[in-house]
Amino acid sequence: MNRSELLPEVFYNEEKITNELERFQNQYLRPILKYQHDHLCLLTHSFLLQFDVNFDQLTSQKRKLQIETAFKKAQSFRQQIIGLVIALLEKEQLSFYLSNHTELNKRIWLMAERRVVDGLTGL
Repeated sequence: MNRSELLPEVFYNEEKITNELERFQNQYLRPILKYQHDHLCLLTHSFLLQFDVNFDQLTSQKRKLQIETAFKKAQSFRQQIIGLVIALLEKEQLSFYLSNHTELNKRIWLMAERRVVDGLTGL
């Protein structure tokens, strides 16, 4: 069984894709992020608890701010997010990722941040 067979289907408009990076994002990264959603939220919540952020008592706006800060400033946290995603890439996909990792990391962080903000703040 290929890892790709585990991933949920994510719909996107093929006609609007303008380059290879966008195609890779839609074909592989978005399904992985959707599949790993619960893990991303748990990892983020756990990371914030390490810094005594009582996440459950924050308003949704303050939760959003805490999440955004973690994604922007905590390098070790960002690397954990990347690892969570690239671990599910197959060999050919990983090869493409490695050739384009700088741009793809930015895309992963942005998509993961949006997903976690929506998942943990109820926005």
